[in-house]
Amino acid sequence: GAGDILVLDDDDVTRLVLQQVLTRLGYTAQVAHDDVSLKELLGNTTVQFALAIVDVMIGGRPCNACIRMIRERFAGIPLVLTSGLDEASAMRSLGDCGHKGFMQKPFEVRALADVIRAALRTS
Repeated sequence: GAGDILVLDDDDVTRLVLQQVLTRLGYTAQVAHDDVSLKELLGNTTVQFALAIVDVMIGGRPCNACIRMIRERFAGIPLVLTSGLDEASAMRSLGDCGHKGFMQKPFEVRALADVIRAALRTS
């Protein structure tokens, strides 16, 4: 792969693992852990993100506001959502946000790579 990917997850270990895996897959990951760090990242970047990987729950709340922030800055950006819950349960709290992929945690590297590739292809 190639390109910049935005990662938003409030779990330190998940963020670190995603960053390492994405780097190994040839992507550049820029990470945020909450709405404040996301706002700062979006405000300071000149990068055109190819994709955003977003945890469904940030700080115990559905990530709708964060997704809105990302979409205001990058209108057509494909979203891959992650959650410890299965997709149906996760989406009940979030509602339809037009995501291109979903990964239930914990995920395998190959599965993540496949979901990213599919999301980038359909965008």
